[in-house]
Amino acid sequence: MGVVWNHPAVLTLAFRHGTPARALIRNGEGFVVSLPPDDLVSRPAFREWLTHRQEDMAHAPGLSPWYGMASGIAGIEQCPVHLECAQGVLGNRYGQDVLSGTLIGLYINQKPLPIDKPLNFSLYTRVECPLPVSCS
Repeated sequence: MGVVWNHPAVLTLAFRHGTPARALIRNGEGFVVSLPPDDLVSRPAFREWLTHRQEDMAHAPGLSPWYGMASGIAGIEQCPVHLECAQGVLGNRYGQDVLSGTLIGLYINQKPLPIDKPLNFSLYTRVECPLPVSCS
């Protein structure tokens, strides 16, 4: 995942060509990136499920969908950070599927944060930064 432009923020995701997630990506539609906490990612059962299943993460065992975003697209309730993007553009670059979209919402602990000024995504993903975000 990377930020292509800082203001307005455009989020770009690259997937290995042929990945099971490809079936979930549709050109021109919005999408949500839910950033899981370390304790969720480190669970062997969760990693095993991600590796071998071809479903949306919102349907993984032990996870619940969260529909609090403006677009109505589900995030994952157990994830503290959600990036909501509009107008996803799907492409292929260097043998990878690439999805880009304009950031329209940033949610920390299911509360919206302003996105009207440049964003520093490292504030929302650093391990040492407790949520809700108050780090500088």
